[in-house]
Amino acid sequence: MLGLVSGLLIMVWPSSVHANGGTIVLVEQVGAYELTLTASPYPLRVGVNDVNALVERLADQLLVLDAEVTVTTEPLDQPGEPQTFSATHDTATNKLYYHANVVFPTPGRWRLTIHLDGPEDSGSVSRVTQVEEQSSLDFLRYLSLVGLPLVVIVFLFFVMSRRGGEAFKDDLEGEG
Repeated sequence: MLGLVSGLLIMVWPSSVHANGGTIVLVEQVGAYELTLTASPYPLRVGVNDVNALVERLADQLLVLDAEVTVTTEPLDQPGEPQTFSATHDTATNKLYYHANVVFPTPGRWRLTIHLDGPEDSGSVSRVTQVEEQSSLDFLRYLSLVGLPLVVIVFLFFVMSRRGGEAFKDDLEGEG
């Protein structure tokens, strides 16, 4: 049953399937490390966005779990001060990732700078990204992601309960 619903969701909304809860935004070498950054939603939106970083040592591809990772946002289209968000394992769904709730107060072009300070090396990487307005379609998409499985479950429950009731009724009529 769950596989059927999952398969249906993948066919209907393939864009809703992401790596670690987000879309891969960049994969870059930062000093002695490879940094993979994911974000959800993507494109980034005004408000709170999940940003996750996976840090691997280039020498042996082992994960680095004792680094300090920060994400700094800087507006490019309007005045505003840069904001820095600490990414930690504490709030990450997958504890192999560093996670930060990054807030964008306005739409426009923003510079994301990820600073990585690991036990062997440190460095930074920047990327310019577009932040979009929140959309009522986002709410409808998430509502449909929840609503469709619920409709399928209710429908299947209704069909199964009717079949069970008919079988019970047939048994009673057969005894009488």
